[in-house]
Amino acid sequence: MDMKQAAKLLVVIFLLINTYWDMKKREILLWSIFLFGSLGVGLMLVFKTMTLSSGICGVFFGVAVIGCAYITRQAIGYGDGLVIAVCGVYLGFLQVFVMVFYALLICCSVSVALIAVKKCTYRTYVPFLPYLLAGYGCVILF
Repeated sequence: MDMKQAAKLLVVIFLLINTYWDMKKREILLWSIFLFGSLGVGLMLVFKTMTLSSGICGVFFGVAVIGCAYITRQAIGYGDGLVIAVCGVYLGFLQVFVMVFYALLICCSVSVALIAVKKCTYRTYVPFLPYLLAGYGCVILF
């Protein structure tokens, strides 16, 4: 297994752990942010899994989501932005952007369907990390 495949596996493990926790407790695990973020930076710097500029841009995308969380009073949570920033270390700007795009597309489709069948309202809390995991699956597949 080369380092790029190891990085993909680490992203899947990171998203699976936090998806479970987000669905169970409506929060993310801060220790996982630090652990997987540090591992991602180490892989990027030591094994050159991606360019430094792409990794930094990927992190800034997550920081922008944190800014959106502040502006919208956490319509999307700070934790979601932190998870996106960690994924940005591993994936870079373009792939993390595509991952979030797919996640939003899937989340919107599921939410509209649930509202249409009156299973929830537009104010219902929706954990976003399962959709990020699905979005990453789309990135890997496509």
